[in-house]
Amino acid sequence: MNQQDKLEIVPQKELEQADDDDDSDGSDSSFEDDSDDDSEEEDDEHEPQHPSVEKTQRQLFLSQAMQSLLRGAVGSTGDLPSMMASTSVQPISRVGSDTAINRGGRILYHVQTASAVAVKDDQRKPIQVLRDILGEAFCIRSYRDYDFWAPWNSDGYTMELTSAVRQHDLKKIREIAAKGQNLQCTNKFGESVVHTAARRGAFDILLLFLEQGVSLRVCCEQGRNPLHDACWTGRPDFEVVKLLLEYEIRFLLAADKRGLIPLEYIPNAAWGEWEIFFNENRDLLLKY
Repeated sequence: MNQQDKLEIVPQKELEQADDDDDSDGSDSSFEDDSDDDSEEEDDEHEPQHPSVEKTQRQLFLSQAMQSLLRGAVGSTGDLPSMMASTSVQPISRVGSDTAINRGGRILYHVQTASAVAVKDDQRKPIQVLRDILGEAFCIRSYRDYDFWAPWNSDGYTMELTSAVRQHDLKKIREIAAKGQNLQCTNKFGESVVHTAARRGAFDILLLFLEQGVSLRVCCEQGRNPLHDACWTGRPDFEVVKLLLEYEIRFLLAADKRGLIPLEYIPNAAWGEWEIFFNENRDLLLKY
């Protein structure tokens, strides 16, 4: 393996710090890998690296062979292979847990989800477990097939609000709501504070949003609903998952632009937990 094929992992602590710094810009872009952003041109190689990345000097230069190797190693997760596909040329701009950076071929990957952990022989993908439970009712549909998504609205999508959601500051969110600020808001890519709360396992914030009349039926430009975000993390919060499914069971099999349903973003290290959850909540799933 030559120099450009070497894979190094950035320590969790450093990436968590990077995540906090990145969050300060008020944007929400955990799945922003396919978003059109004219501000990011192909002269990316002149773009300064994030301080923590520059400090550690652990940028990854992956050849086609290494990309194929990684796709095979973690092909079950549904995330890294899609991000690294040769047809995907847009940068993954979020730094943080369970995510990657891909800028002009330089890939930094945080294995917080333990995506490359070997799968046990008897371990099944969550989508296989769900298919067995639903039987003939199992039918994947595109997000475009549903017309219940809340309209995008950037009014109210402020740094103050997004920071409060990320910091799990219920008091601040209540203060913002009391001033009459719109909470049913999104950025220019359709990503909402509901997506952020779901991704961060913020059950109390989702309840607060419901209390304030916010619809959880939100969908971003890439066709991802809040359950996609809840599944993405390597630390699943099943209280949040259950709330989302009780609110809208159709989230479960709504595929995004890539044709992937939420369960296909679950890292393989969490498959066992999801199988237990599904078996314990069969009655809920059978409402589909």
